[in-house]
Amino acid sequence: MFQRRSLLIGMITALTVGAPWAVHASTFPAKPITIVVGSASGSTTDGLARIIGEQVTLKTGQPVVIQNK
Repeated sequence: MFQRRSLLIGMITALTVGAPWAVHASTFPAKPITIVVGSASGSTTDGLARIIGEQVTLKTGQPVVIQNK
């Protein structure tokens, strides 16, 4: 009897402690995605990164920012 009661109390505690985390869960990614390109604007690598960024935006629904460094 004592083990059942302890198990039940433990389960209730786990549910009440874990519930706030479930409420605040969001879809990934929650912020804009940044792709850093190591070449100049207008290069082939930059163009490919922009094409990939468009596809990622369509799939995830999050904006993609391309940064050239």
